Amino acid sequence: MGATRRSVVRLAIVLGLGGALHAAWVVLFILGASLGASGIAKDALWLAAPIMTAAGYAAGLTIRVRGAPTVERRFSQPFMIVLAACAAGAIVGRPIGPMFAGLGVLAAGALSALALAIRTARTRPATSTDESVA
Repeated sequence: MGATRRSVVRLAIVLGLGGALHAAWVVLFILGASLGASGIAKDALWLAAPIMTAAGYAAGLTIRVRGAPTVERRFSQPFMIVLAACAAGAIVGRPIGPMFAGLGVLAAGALSALALAIRTARTRPATSTDESVA
């Protein structure tokens, strides 16, 4: 498996984990709304959207993929960058409607996570030993 293919696997992991945690947030939000959650509980669920989504993307960015460029950063660095993007997506989408706030969180987080993953792939090429293992 070539270095490009490994980078694609890493991108799939990043997008998959971010999307999975965002989907988990959507389920929690719908359950809270259907069970008649109070205003404070709904607000807490809205605040959890960027946090959960950013955690998924950041976890995907820090997972090691065999043979892919190694990531030498802790969870907190990509988490804070992606969290800022997710929050910005929520702020931009909220005036349009609540659904667009959720979609803004997902889209902005995905764009920032992809930018981080691409930057990592470009700045840390796979070593020759990684190529020989494949």
